[in-house]
Amino acid sequence: MTYDKICVGGSLAMLVYAHSLGQGNHLILEGQKYMGGAWASSNATVRSVDLGCPIIVPPTDEDGQRIVEYFGALGIRLIPVSPNSFYYDSDSWKSYGKGGTPLICARGWPYFLDRMLELIQQEGYVAIKKEHKITEISFSKSTTSLYSHNQRYRCSQAIVPSYAQLATITSPDGLLENPFNLVTNKHLVLEIEDKDISVPSCFQGFYEKSPTGIFDRVSVSNACGAYYIFTARISKSHKEEPLDLSGERYVEFLKSKNIVSANAECANVETAFYKCAYRTPE
Repeated sequence: MTYDKICVGGSLAMLVYAHSLGQGNHLILEGQKYMGGAWASSNATVRSVDLGCPIIVPPTDEDGQRIVEYFGALGIRLIPVSPNSFYYDSDSWKSYGKGGTPLICARGWPYFLDRMLELIQQEGYVAIKKEHKITEISFSKSTTSLYSHNQRYRCSQAIVPSYAQLATITSPDGLLENPFNLVTNKHLVLEIEDKDISVPSCFQGFYEKSPTGIFDRVSVSNACGAYYIFTARISKSHKEEPLDLSGERYVEFLKSKNIVSANAECANVETAFYKCAYRTPE
């Protein structure tokens, strides 16, 4: 079978793109067991929880409004992060020319991901194969071939994101080099009990001022009364340290930043590690 388009990876961005393709015979090849990439909401031990502290920062507020309207038409409500829910100690979140008001999903990022998968399934134009990591891509004037698990998939056009873990692509003129640095982003899912917690249920925090503490990114993934689920990204300077599965060190950090109260306790710690290919603009 020859597909019209094949999308490499099932990240949230790729799902949004695949949904926009409309009629045709398309395919998504995802290397992992769970969809979403850096925006995944499930792994082997966690279900329906924001695992990556995602946030949408549009270039301008006008762009942000267009994004809100686009996804609103799909049944996904994006809302601006209010000033009392947003903390940052540097402007790194504005990188790459972004200057608009940050957006989050009103019903949480797991809902966003599930909704996109639901829409793709309903329309029936895009098939999805999980645990099919692409190991090689080659193309000619007439067709593009993608290889995974000794299987060959043909298409008229392959959509390869910049973060794909693929160092070379074979063309009629030889190998095209596409080098990358493989970086493991380490996130923790912290279940916190705190009757006196004061941060909003949609809190987003960036803690990147040098010297950084154990976390450089903290967000609330879910909240119900005194029970909060935080997702936190381990900073570069602390990545190689042994994990504290008791959560005591992590709660102390949250207390030091006034995210939780002095009475907070950690009920559980889960890991969410994600390997990503980083490339420079050059």
